[in-house]
Amino acid sequence: MRYFLPLVAVLLAGVSSISGAQSADPFVLVSVAGNGQTTGLNQVFPQQFVVRLTDRAGAPLPNARVYFESSYCLSLLGSPCEFPGAPGHFESGSSSATVTTDATGLAISPAYYAGGSLSTDPRVNDPGAIGVAAYVVADEAPYFFSASITLTHYVVFFLSEVAQPPASVPSLSSPSLAVLILLLVIGALWRTVANYSLKRTAAGGLR
Repeated sequence: MRYFLPLVAVLLAGVSSISGAQSADPFVLVSVAGNGQTTGLNQVFPQQFVVRLTDRAGAPLPNARVYFESSYCLSLLGSPCEFPGAPGHFESGSSSATVTTDATGLAISPAYYAGGSLSTDPRVNDPGAIGVAAYVVADEAPYFFSASITLTHYVVFFLSEVAQPPASVPSLSSPSLAVLILLLVIGALWRTVANYSLKRTAAGGLR
């Protein structure tokens, strides 16, 4: 399944670096925006994920496909999951999205929504931790070299989803508050006018 690709890529990259069989990577993928966000369950994250793809000299690489995909629970040797929260989805409802880099090498993901539940594993520090991976495949564009082992270069956005806050106590809205203040002002003015009229009436009666 495709969401295992980032994990497989890490293993392949490690083997390649140890053996020395793979030449230097001709491109660089870096995170620009979207990491470290928090939102409520089933709510949209406020910022879209942005990555930049360049060659090793820093020149942008346009028209390359970048894959954004939900990261799933990773647990090794009985350790708790790295992403224990329920995975989210993009605005299409899918767990993945493909975006083409623009003239500046940027790829901006569609809006991403948090999942609907938190982990119940007592061992995890953040029961709502989830992740999204962004990656490119080395031989999918004409300016990428054709590798004997197809490497996947990627970055991970670390996110957190939280339970919805408890319902707040109903309070006066701004229009209602304005009306109340206006009524109080009118009442004060009415009392002032009434007191003034009574004083004039009393003064006239003493003449």
